[in-house]
Parts: sequence; structure tokens; C-alpha cells
Amino acid sequence: MRRLLAGVGALAALVAVVPSAQAARSYSFKLNISVLQSTGWTAHFREDAQCGEDYHRDYQGGGAGTLRGSLKGARVTFRMRGGLLQSTGFNIPGSRRASNEWTVQWLGTPDGSCRPDLPPAEAPDTADCGLRKGKLGSQLFVAGGRLSLLTAFERAGHPSTPLCSDPTAVSVTGSKPAPRRRDVDDLIKNKRVRSIELTASLKDKAIPAKSLNLPTGGTTLLSGGGNFDAQWHVKLTRIMR
Repeated sequence: MRRLLAGVGALAALVAVVPSAQAARSYSFKLNISVLQSTGWTAHFREDAQCGEDYHRDYQGGGAGTLRGSLKGARVTFRMRGGLLQSTGFNIPGSRRASNEWTVQWLGTPDGSCRPDLPPAEAPDTADCGLRKGKLGSQLFVAGGRLSLLTAFERAGHPSTPLCSDPTAVSVTGSKPAPRRRDVDDLIKNKRVRSIELTASLKDKAIPAKSLNLPTGGTTLLSGGGNFDAQWHVKLTRIMR
């Protein structure tokens, strides 16, 4: 009986070691990657009534944005984390261009209950609009066998200053599409595979109004929407040990 229990204990210990050993394995690659995303949008929204007969600020606007970046010769390492195969983080040198145009006005009828210091009918801040250089903080991960990219733009100089508004977020974060191959985790783990090259793209993808992130204090979206194009290309060349 003692021998049986000892054998069961040894087996349990071995099973416990396997996941941690799997998590400890790493796969290193030289990375070349490029990202290009563009969007166009319109938005018509309002704020809550301040006083009187539905006296409120009304916003109508539209704009466009582009996010781009490229990186060659970086080194990344994939490991299992939280059940997903993930790369180390990396920064892609890049740029963001964004534009906004707004018409803002008070609508409704004010009355004696309205404060004299109500805010003016001002457009959202567009001081940051135009071309801005910076970096795309990025990471690759594999889910369901497909390679995905997480990336977010960080402006050089004053990263804490609010970015020029993009309710679609396409010119700020990405990337939306994923390559079609569903065995990328196997390719990464298979040391006989020397390089992996993949492209993901979407063309004229619609963005519904409900997906827009309203700037300022917008509370009710009346109409709007947009569309976007997105593409990224990656080549991973295995670093042999």
C-alpha cells in the first residue's frame, strides 16, 4: 500500500512539474513588422440638458486619422503566460496624423433657472491635431492558434497631453485584423520552422455608431459612424541557440 501511495505521489509531482516546465520554455526571434491603419468618421451627439426647456450643448463633427509604424531587426521572445503564448513587449517607431472639425451650439430654450456661468459652446480641443511622431508600444500573442497584435500610440515629447480626438480609436490603438493561419503557436514552438511571415488586413470595415467613444461630456449619440482600413505585416526569423 505504501509503495502504491508513493507511486501516486511521484506521478502527481511529475504532472505538477509539466505545466511549469512548459511555461518556462522560450522561443526567440528576430522581428520585422509594419503597421498601417486609417479611419474616417462622423459624430452627432448632445449633452444632458442644463436647465430651461431642454437647454443643452449639441455637437456635430467629423474627422480622419492614420496610424503607421515600422520596425526591423528587433528581438522578441515568446513564452506561455496566463494560458497564452505571448511575446515580450517592443516599441515600433511611428507616427499619427489626425484631424477634427466641429460645430457646437446651445439648443433648446433657457429660462431663469439657468446659471450665468454656463460653459460656452466650444469644440473639443484640437491643439494636438496634425502629424505627431512617437512610438507604438506593442506585443504579439497567440489565441486560438492565430497571431494577434496589441499596439497603442504614445506621442513623443509630452505623452500625457490629450491626443487629438478619434472616436473610432483606430488611429490610436490596433491592430484590428488577425492573420488567417490557425497553427501559429505550433510554428513558433517547432524549432525546425526557421521563419514565419504573415499579413493581416481589413478594407473599408464599417464602424457602427454605438462603437464610437464620444469626446468631452457627450452623453447621447444621435447619429454617426465610420469606416477603417487596417494592415500589418510581420516576419519572425528564429534565433538558433
